[in-house]
Amino acid sequence: MKLIILVVAALWGASEAIVCPPNFCASVDCAAVENCAGTIKNSGYCGCCPVCVTQLGENESCMQSFFIGVPATAECGEGLTCDILHAKCVKKSTSMNTRDIVTCAAAHQAYMAQQHMLGAEEPKCETDGTYSAVQCQGSQCYCVSPEGQQLGYTVNRSQSKNMDCKCARDLHAYSATGLIGKLFSCGPNGNYENYQCVGSVCWCKDNSGNKVGQSVNIGELASLNC
Repeated sequence: MKLIILVVAALWGASEAIVCPPNFCASVDCAAVENCAGTIKNSGYCGCCPVCVTQLGENESCMQSFFIGVPATAECGEGLTCDILHAKCVKKSTSMNTRDIVTCAAAHQAYMAQQHMLGAEEPKCETDGTYSAVQCQGSQCYCVSPEGQQLGYTVNRSQSKNMDCKCARDLHAYSATGLIGKLFSCGPNGNYENYQCVGSVCWCKDNSGNKVGQSVNIGELASLNC
């Protein structure tokens, strides 16, 4: 088990050696995507071009998703997630438990063993071995779960100074419960927006998404001093 985890972590570490230079996409000539049976996303090398992404079924291999920066032409379909340990798409409710997850500590160990590789990006870890909320690759930073699952909310590295991804993580954790009804207002960087509106009522929020001050009608939104 430990050997498998270290191998996967090593693969993850090797993928981090791919760095996208600033303004790299300006020099890329993208081919048109035609007759796509999956979904089209801005993916490909460094995320420069539209790519047809096939939706994988249960138990199909998702090994390619480990390689960040490599063109992703397939992803686990709706209701499925990539089991990092076994490299297969599994139902979210039956995915690997915490003991099976390749921790940030293991990924960091792989990085330390390969830091001679040009462009290797050091994973940011918490003291308990989980991933820090904000991870960066090349010129971009994005939100991840404590287990390292990418949550999106990608911004340029220069815009990540105050990025905390609290909203992105709270939304991810709430979605995993299967509950519905709670609203989350996440900004482009995964932080909580400093205000939220439900229907015609708006109010200010703090960095943890808690209501601050009085509510106003949406027509008076400009009067909020959040």
